[in-house]
Amino acid sequence: MTDSWQAVAEALPAYEVGSELGRGGWGVVLEGRHRQLGREVAIKQLPPGLAADSSVLGRFIAEARVLAALDHPHIVPIYDYVEKDGLCLLVMEKLPGGTVWARFTSQGFVPATACAMVLAVCAGLQAAHDRGILHRDVKPENLMYSASGAIKVTDFGIAKMVGGESTMATRTGDVLGTPAYIAPEQARGLEVSPATDVYAVATMLYELLSGRLPFDDDGDAMALLFKHAFEQPTPLLEKAPDVPAPIADVVMQGLLTDPAERPATAEAFGVALAEACTATWGPGWLSAEGTPVMGAGPILAATERVTGGRLAQPGPSAPGPTRGTVVPNSGASSAPATFIPGPSGSAPPTVVPDSAASAAPATFIPGPSGSAPPTVIPGSGTPAPATVVPGSGTPAPGAVVPPAALATSDVQPAGNATAPPTVRPSGTTVRPSTIAHRRGADLAGVGAEELIPVQQIVAPPGGMRGGLVAAGLLLLLVLLAIVGLGGPSYSGHLPRGSTRVAGADPAAGQVVTVDLAKPVPVLVNSAPAGGSPLTGADHVRLSLSVLGATLLSVSAPLTSGPFGTGAVIEPGSNRYLVAGQVTGQLQILRAGSVVGTQSFPVQLSQQPIETAPGGLAVVLFLAVVAYAESYLRSLRRGRKQLTAQIGLVIFGALLGLDAVAGAWLALDRQPTAPVLVVCVVLGAGAGLAAGRTALQIGRRRRFVRRQARTTAR
Repeated sequence: MTDSWQAVAEALPAYEVGSELGRGGWGVVLEGRHRQLGREVAIKQLPPGLAADSSVLGRFIAEARVLAALDHPHIVPIYDYVEKDGLCLLVMEKLPGGTVWARFTSQGFVPATACAMVLAVCAGLQAAHDRGILHRDVKPENLMYSASGAIKVTDFGIAKMVGGESTMATRTGDVLGTPAYIAPEQARGLEVSPATDVYAVATMLYELLSGRLPFDDDGDAMALLFKHAFEQPTPLLEKAPDVPAPIADVVMQGLLTDPAERPATAEAFGVALAEACTATWGPGWLSAEGTPVMGAGPILAATERVTGGRLAQPGPSAPGPTRGTVVPNSGASSAPATFIPGPSGSAPPTVVPDSAASAAPATFIPGPSGSAPPTVIPGSGTPAPATVVPGSGTPAPGAVVPPAALATSDVQPAGNATAPPTVRPSGTTVRPSTIAHRRGADLAGVGAEELIPVQQIVAPPGGMRGGLVAAGLLLLLVLLAIVGLGGPSYSGHLPRGSTRVAGADPAAGQVVTVDLAKPVPVLVNSAPAGGSPLTGADHVRLSLSVLGATLLSVSAPLTSGPFGTGAVIEPGSNRYLVAGQVTGQLQILRAGSVVGTQSFPVQLSQQPIETAPGGLAVVLFLAVVAYAESYLRSLRRGRKQLTAQIGLVIFGALLGLDAVAGAWLALDRQPTAPVLVVCVVLGAGAGLAAGRTALQIGRRRRFVRRQARTTAR
């Protein structure tokens, strides 16, 4: 006895907790028995990792109360729910008949049985929808048979209990739900509605009628998710030409991408399907089929009427005999009969008239809507009384026989009207379909912190939105680097006219043009009008800096000459040091102490491409482009995803830095700290957006390649 089993037994003292019944979306399902009532039950436990989350726990209690109030013949009843010491348990009816999926894979279904089961499912879903409850994970595994053989819908509300209104997935890409049946809006993380469950029901019916899913599955859950989110399903008649066209039309309407174009409710879909089945097999087909459909008034009514007063004409693609009612022209009471068509392209159906020994051609004429059953009228002359051919022996092509005769062993359909096919998943051992039914997030070992909204995984194919974001950020980056944010400030306390640097007065705010390939003359007027603090100065120091970083600092002694007191600053080998506009600072020194200082703009006359910053800017730009393309290519191919995304953020930031450097060197716009920081952030953001875009493109391309390989096979 495990600790978890013991905890469940202690939380449910009114029940005898038995062995494991199976494993599903909830994890382990245990059997149980009410001690006093003797009622057999199934016990489902919300995985502890999820129950520990307070928001999940709150939703469990709220949803369990609503689910326990559901009362419908096709919904598994909830007898009890318990929340105790971190355990979240649901006690429900034990369904011994197994799942629809198990029976589908082992025995298969004829089309009428598949349609009847779906009508029962629609009735149950409509009852839940009327109470504001969506299932969100309708599939054959969540449909089970009761002891009486009735279909019961199980596992309502799991998705909402765990993820609230959002469709959730694990960080590894497993969707909470089943990708094979997920609706487009659900796959994209958009708002869900009853039409979301209709899509899943239509997908399930598609599979039950054809043995295949609307989208081929090659084993990649994310590729399958993308198909449902952005692709159009293969028409049902392309995969299963024998399905009656009216039924196929209803199925494809339920699979429309836009939920507003699908039947709005489960009942509406059920009515449409029932009408299509009745148009194909005639009134009373559901009773003859034998699958119980309960609590479905409008749906059941649609199985007894022929819309538009006519039956669908059977042809070579029909799955079996068309059931209808033949009224003899003599006025005798009608008798149920089954119309069995003759060979393809043969003459009209034949009946045996009372007044003739030989058969005469007859025409099948449908009656008006709501009128009496159709009438068989001989094709020539005045209508004569018609006689229904009894079911003994093998009927001739085009004969009319009672439906009861079809149950006898000596009656077989004639011509092209063969017995309805039994459909299994793509034969009997189809791997893609089986794999599709095994996927979906396994909640047993998942914590709430490991779940994320599915829209973080699925994005529009091609990544157009992310690409536009990246392009917009890059454009803003370039504009900001060109325009700038503010400018450098200059200060000092040298009197105007007291100094000149390369012929310009820095104290007057003049731009000083400096050629670092030549000496820079500095003149100091140590005795201006009104006296000067520069009297006795013996040295000058010229510094060049950008963003507070000193690039060059050279000192020279003051000497007296024919033009006054001055000094010559020798840049030395720094001619390739820098270009563009920088900040200059002149300091006047006396005995090693600074007695005067002034900062001012300096325009360097060097060509940017001839300087170290210019060359580095070009090299950096080329490196950023090359590495970014390499990382983007890796993401598009599905490789090095984490490394590539981090690299793109880093190189995006470097691109922002390079844009600021380019504007500084080429446009003589001295950068500021704010513009540098903002451009680096914008570049990093553009790299992140580009990485996400490439990742989505990679997923999209892998999906297309897999689809192409699947199609080729």
